[in-house]
Amino acid sequence: MYLLNEAPFRKAQRLLPSSYGLLQILYATAITEMHWAGRGSDDCGKNPDYLFDPWENLNLGVGYLTELLRTKAMGGKQEKLFATQAELEQALKLALGHYNGGPGLNNQDYATAVWERVAKYKPFLQ
Repeated sequence: MYLLNEAPFRKAQRLLPSSYGLLQILYATAITEMHWAGRGSDDCGKNPDYLFDPWENLNLGVGYLTELLRTKAMGGKQEKLFATQAELEQALKLALGHYNGGPGLNNQDYATAVWERVAKYKPFLQ
């Protein structure tokens, strides 16, 4: 059984507050925060279903996380060196909490839970 906003073949029933794709991009975040132009030159190219496209989704998600890291964890600086691994991890947790919470919100409980699983992927972080 599908929830209303998760029905794969009932696009007319999908709600706009839903998140889309691998990185769970909200349509409103793509438009307002990331200034997503969509596909094509008209508003028809901003169809939320295009957010399922892996290329669009990864570009928006990584771009948004990078922006949150820069603005929320690094104080708006373009570059910052971290003195310790712990400082870098704290900055990443903060950005991840904002990513999950949505614009203007912070979900540090979620960020902490995700970070506890990072050890499984340690080889990719070194």
